[in-house]
Amino acid sequence: MANGAIVLVHGTGVRIRDYQPAFHNAALKLKQYALDYELIPCEWGDALGARFDGLSLPDPTPADLSDDDLQWYYLYDDPFHNLRPFTIERSAGVNDAPIPGDLARNEVVWENIKRYQPSSEFLELLRVSDLQAFWPSAWTFIVEDSDVPARAYAASGEQTPDVSYELGRAVVAELCNRAQLSGFCGPGHKLRDQMVDRLLVDWGESVFGLGDFLKSFLAKIGTSVGRRYRNAWSESAAFVIGDILLYQANGDRIRSFIREKIRNSPTAPVYLMAHSLGGVACVDLLAMRDAPAVAGLITFGSQAPLLFELGAMRFIQETRSLPLTFPPWLNLYDRNDFLSYVAQRLFPVAVDREISSMRPFPESHGAYLAQDDTWAAIGKFLKGADQC
Repeated sequence: MANGAIVLVHGTGVRIRDYQPAFHNAALKLKQYALDYELIPCEWGDALGARFDGLSLPDPTPADLSDDDLQWYYLYDDPFHNLRPFTIERSAGVNDAPIPGDLARNEVVWENIKRYQPSSEFLELLRVSDLQAFWPSAWTFIVEDSDVPARAYAASGEQTPDVSYELGRAVVAELCNRAQLSGFCGPGHKLRDQMVDRLLVDWGESVFGLGDFLKSFLAKIGTSVGRRYRNAWSESAAFVIGDILLYQANGDRIRSFIREKIRNSPTAPVYLMAHSLGGVACVDLLAMRDAPAVAGLITFGSQAPLLFELGAMRFIQETRSLPLTFPPWLNLYDRNDFLSYVAQRLFPVAVDREISSMRPFPESHGAYLAQDDTWAAIGKFLKGADQC
């Protein structure tokens, strides 16, 4: 039985596409360091983060256009358009045969998908896109009433992840079709893509990692580049800056999302491990009068100390100190990460530990979970050897 649970809370600008490599990395490191804790995902960005459909951006030049939008036109006309090519039977290879008595991977994936019930995160995406009412009929039409997905998985072999991706797009396309036929405008392309990504995560068909906005965007600020990069940069910046502004204006829903993850944890005691803005939200949450009980807080690359010093932390402004109920706090910072700050001088309950990634900024901001120093410090903290 696990010694407890760790809820991994991501930071600003991160979406489903970017979250899972960090989660996967953290799970591997916990095993490597013999830290027997259940890791619980807390990816709030898709459901509760800033929305941006690019309506304020100038139209791209024809040379910048992707064929992705064209693919969706085909899907709206026929949701099974991209699944049909997978239904063509092929010759079995030597590696395709399952172990006697076992199902092949493509059969296992298809059986799991047929039993799928929407996760709380996907339900939230349905809610914000006004598509809840259309889910049962769209799912039935695509997955239960048609033989196309079953035939696609049966013939998929090693292409099972590709089939799952196209099935996710088929389901979302049908949702959008039914919404539009009922007079709803349907979700924008960003929210539409987030729904596909969430389905793939729920089906166990996606693995991905920490957001690299700072690497892909900030690192290019000093570079002279053409206008063709503007839209991609603006979209990245919108999510990062938008999440920060959204949280400062109204972080209640994000804090409630984290609270529910703590409350629903199947294992106790529960620790919070949070990056960047996620750490700010966790400090705010644990400073509230009705704060959930957790055994400890681990932050890395966090701006909570800076915001407190600037007077911008909502729930500790009046007292200018943390409540006595605040749990032990391990704060990890990197001198090369200009978005990380020390907490111990401001909060006696906190213990600061320096991590040296030896990477330049902005890569250093997303490098914590890959560092052995990080996990050595976390191991000591979880064992109670590094707590005030």
